[in-house]
Amino acid sequence: MCEIKRPFKALLIESIIIFSIIYEHLFHWGVKIKKVNEK
Repeated sequence: MCEIKRPFKALLIESIIIFSIIYEHLFHWGVKIKKVNEK
């Protein structure tokens, strides 16, 4: 039950970190795909 009662701030920071990592990966792959399409 301790997992549910986590501080909201910690949860928010975690989600921001995860989102930024996913966004970086998407951006990286988007650039790679663009370069392949340009050739």
